[in-house]
Amino acid sequence: MTELRRWYKDNGICIACGQESAVQGQLRCFRCREKVREANRRNYERHRKERKERTKQYHRERTVYLKSQGLCTKCGKRTPETGKVRCAICHAKDRREYHKRARGKGVLPKFMFGDGEHCSTCGKSVDGTKLCPKCYANTQRTIEIARRHISSGWQFETFIFGRSDINER
Repeated sequence: MTELRRWYKDNGICIACGQESAVQGQLRCFRCREKVREANRRNYERHRKERKERTKQYHRERTVYLKSQGLCTKCGKRTPETGKVRCAICHAKDRREYHKRARGKGVLPKFMFGDGEHCSTCGKSVDGTKLCPKCYANTQRTIEIARRHISSGWQFETFIFGRSDINER
């Protein structure tokens, strides 16, 4: 720092223009701070794609390295569970964050499915049944396909599905 700038700094004058008082606790006046902020924003926008690509490449390389070392790919501190790439702690944190975001968006938690007010498959509102009409139709279609592919044992059993067939039995 030159002697003149040091004098400006000591006397509370902007070190860039030397004409106005510096903002309290800063080295530059408001106008010069805005000029620097705008130049930084333009520079950021100009190099945004390259910076993003460098960051992606770094994370790819880091993930490969951590996997090869047998460490968690998220924290890099602990060994992951067998057959997994993240440790149990990071997995639990991710799960909590996922559920927190989902609840913030209005998604119904799984433990509330099938309570008589919500479909037990998709969670849509229903009135006194376990499945919504769409999931009910999908379930019936799946059961029919399963019946056709049974090779032995259960093919002689009579399965009754549907709300009206129960009383006819």
